[in-house]
Amino acid sequence: MFGLIIKQLRLQRIHIILLSLGIIAVAGLSFLFSYFSISSKELDPTSPVLPLFMLLYISADAVSTASFTADESKKWASFIISTPLGARGQVKSRYLLTIFMLFAVNTACFVISSICDIISGESGSGIFGFSSLAFYFLLFFKSVELPFTVYFGSKMGNNVKTGIIMGLFFIIGVYLLFGDLSIFGSWDSFMKWLTGIFTGDTKATESMIITMTLSQLAALALYYVSYRISCKLYAKGAMNYEH
Repeated sequence: MFGLIIKQLRLQRIHIILLSLGIIAVAGLSFLFSYFSISSKELDPTSPVLPLFMLLYISADAVSTASFTADESKKWASFIISTPLGARGQVKSRYLLTIFMLFAVNTACFVISSICDIISGESGSGIFGFSSLAFYFLLFFKSVELPFTVYFGSKMGNNVKTGIIMGLFFIIGVYLLFGDLSIFGSWDSFMKWLTGIFTGDTKATESMIITMTLSQLAALALYYVSYRISCKLYAKGAMNYEH
């Protein structure tokens, strides 16, 4: 199992190096934004930093997808199934690598946001709170996507990913067009309220805290369930691979 993880790290070393360089670049830009926000009251350091964090998560997701695509062949599947590690070892190594990549980005975002707070002189800007939401959302996202990738191949996995994203945009778009937006007030007030949840400026209700906690636990549980499902699907799914 450890050997499979090392093998995958070697195969994805270029992607991992690029992701590491991306983290360094995001850190440098974030520190600059935080520094210039000290002398400019109009510049909110969280505004440009959050999209940069999202790019890091998207990059980590791409590395995860590449790790599944790298061994997508009938010959490799037949070989690994015949070894003591079997399908479970193959799938487990990929799932561990995926959550490791997401956790590494989440940790990097925590360190960057903490240093940004020190530079800007703000005690808790709420940036890391948004980053944590992205971590658990992507964990939930991968829980749904990966069984399809394991069984049908990376093409179907990408189709499922695209379908989920389009579905979310459609639901959000319909709500923005026809839903009741008065509960949010203006965009600025909504973002201030949401940021306040993470900084402590907005008092979170008990039900809100329970919901967020349960959602995080549900994402972790779903990821484990997804892993167990993928273990059962791998041997059959290998027959669907093109090579």
